Amino acid sequence: MTNLKKLKADLFTYGIRFNKKDFKTLEDQNPFNESRSGLSAGRFIIINNNCFVNIPFWEEFVQYSPFEYKNGNLYKDSKKVNVKITFAPTPNWINQKLPSGNYAGQIIQAHGKANLATMIFGCQLQREDTRCKFCTAPYYRKGTKRNIRDIVESLKVTLKYNPNYSLSINTGTLKTEGRGLEITINYLQAIRESFPNLGVLLEIAPPKNSELLIDLKKVNRSGNLGLMLNLNFWSEAALNIVEPGKNKLIPKKEYFEVWKKCIEIFGRGNVSSCVLCGIESEEYTKKAIDNLTRVGVIPEIIMFRPTIGSDLTKVPIDPDLFFRLSNYARRKIIENKLKPAQVGCINCGGCSLTTMKNSQ
Repeated sequence: MTNLKKLKADLFTYGIRFNKKDFKTLEDQNPFNESRSGLSAGRFIIINNNCFVNIPFWEEFVQYSPFEYKNGNLYKDSKKVNVKITFAPTPNWINQKLPSGNYAGQIIQAHGKANLATMIFGCQLQREDTRCKFCTAPYYRKGTKRNIRDIVESLKVTLKYNPNYSLSINTGTLKTEGRGLEITINYLQAIRESFPNLGVLLEIAPPKNSELLIDLKKVNRSGNLGLMLNLNFWSEAALNIVEPGKNKLIPKKEYFEVWKKCIEIFGRGNVSSCVLCGIESEEYTKKAIDNLTRVGVIPEIIMFRPTIGSDLTKVPIDPDLFFRLSNYARRKIIENKLKPAQVGCINCGGCSLTTMKNSQ
């Protein structure tokens, strides 16, 4: 019997070699090729009708994958794998035109089974000397933010298609007191005025002015809100080398201060952090998991894989490491009695094994 969780780790890490027709089907899931910083422009397959995987398929390393999809079947090293593989359906709202003239799929993308994703502004650190080496987020310039009205109009379109969607809002890091949160609050306010009950995940940098978190709570009213503040690495070497600008601007100590404040305001289970594995040692990643779960932060373990346009393209990928560390994180989440809120990345699940449901 196929170990579905292990297979997902393998497929997320290695990707699948597809023929031209199936390659095109994946491209059509996100025809405007809108991406979100470190994970490229997500495309999704489904294993056994239930388990979604954000699948790499056009990155250079995929040509060496042991997995191939042909004639409706998955093969590993030319041997058929006993699972059903389908493509996540492309929602019909993607090419619907908004009042502004933009298309809904340019503003919001479908991720996983019931999640939407958008990036509302780029990163002020995204210059050659300060940018995070794994990231492909655009550089922040005034006047390049997503139009708030476009976000609201896109949600009107998408929620007619699936009222159970949640929304992930991705942002860059700014050199301001709020590190960008002062802008994000305005988006959430507009969303809450039209969609008070929509599940929303805000992927933000820790604000220097933590009073903005109280303002965020007021704007959110009683809405279903999760916060993701991504430390990514534990070792100072990885932080200094891979995230030189961000680590100088926001040292690790500040993450813990802001995480604790977020948990006080928004509650346990509503605060998470991405932890990238495969760049620093396994022991350092375990230290990150131990320390995050101890204070009540949910670690989302993501296997680093090289993305087109990033500075890190030759780092080895290791699905076994991804599998081990995800299981370790899951144990620590249970030990610390954390129950992840089902919004955003957790609701999507395409990149993570950490909170993968037993039914998947």
